[in-house]
Amino acid sequence: MLAPAERPRALRSERSSCGCRLFLHRRQAPRRVDTLQVLAGAPPGFSVLGGDDPYLFPLALMGAAGAIAASANVATERFAAMIDDGLAGHLARGRQSAEALLPLVVTLFADPSPAVIKAVLYAQHKLPTPPCACHLPTPRRRPSKTRWSR
Repeated sequence: MLAPAERPRALRSERSSCGCRLFLHRRQAPRRVDTLQVLAGAPPGFSVLGGDDPYLFPLALMGAAGAIAASANVATERFAAMIDDGLAGHLARGRQSAEALLPLVVTLFADPSPAVIKAVLYAQHKLPTPPCACHLPTPRRRPSKTRWSR
């Protein structure tokens, strides 16, 4: 384990104004090496949760304790089984689950709005009312080819 001064900033503890011990944190970003440093240098009792849905299984294999995943709302049992496989070191079964879930994750995040996930949850009868994306701007129509073919 790394000495306190050598730990990434996300692992250095500080005291709040009330004297409580706090850990600074950063959103998990798997394409950054500091996520792996956080996992490697985590002190006892400190947990890292994956937050980037396509990378949840590799993070579980690397030591993440679990995940906070929007996609898991749509296929909870399948995501939980995948994370459990990662935590238990069941590489083949977990990889198969991760590969099977990847198209779902890609589809759910095709739009930056949570409306896609909410629509699926409504269709699964997990939300009582249809999602409202009233705050979203109306998409622009793409010009037809004939309009530009002069």
